[in-house]
Amino acid sequence: MGKIVEMKLSPEEVMEDLEGHLHDNKNRPDEDFWYDRLGWIDSHYEHYQDTYSSTDDEEKDIVYETDLQTISVLIHQVCRFGRIPIVEREEKSKRFGEVINFPKGEIPKFYGYDGYTKEKHNTITDKTKDKNR
Repeated sequence: MGKIVEMKLSPEEVMEDLEGHLHDNKNRPDEDFWYDRLGWIDSHYEHYQDTYSSTDDEEKDIVYETDLQTISVLIHQVCRFGRIPIVEREEKSKRFGEVINFPKGEIPKFYGYDGYTKEKHNTITDKTKDKNR
């Protein structure tokens, strides 16, 4: 069994840091968020396993920033798509590589009827009122 460690950050600090990530991502197009972030984390774990299990403070900071980015992506996905996309990962499935938890017969605005449209879309800026008015 490992040694017991205490929480190093207050919830207020984490929320403040998260706010920065949310703000940094708000102008990105919806297309950038149309992926399975949790699947991405899972599929990259082995590659970064040493970083995740490291006791080095710099590597702990990398994990913290990655986790904040993940939470930010998940929040943006819920705001933009009303859900967190899940991609079919079973290679033998007919839907391999597709987002499988979007409502049947519906597609995101940016996707169009024949794949990605040339026009970029940003649901966040479209739905957010200008606070400077």
